[in-house]
Amino acid sequence: MNRREFIGLVGGVMLSAPRLASAQSSARVYHIGWISASDSFTEPYAIAFVQRLRELGLVEGPNLRIERRHADSRLEKLPALANELAKLNCDVYFTGGIGANLTALT
Repeated sequence: MNRREFIGLVGGVMLSAPRLASAQSSARVYHIGWISASDSFTEPYAIAFVQRLRELGLVEGPNLRIERRHADSRLEKLPALANELAKLNCDVYFTGGIGANLTALT
């Protein structure tokens, strides 16, 4: 292989690298664990949260999975639900509302 062929090969790889990186990242499915004391997934802040994720390119199904758990207003159920979510190895955990939600996740 001569010098020109080598430079052409390296240049081709460098030009295609961003496409390869974006193709690999689009195959990633992000996993969110969402816990709430009540069924608040239809609240305006919850809808806005999912909408903003969609605007950022994260859509439930193709590249996003949201595990939703709620305690039916029974706070004693929160620790067990938090343990259940922890076993799923989510990328991030989300909660809103009362402090009991946060306490369950810690």
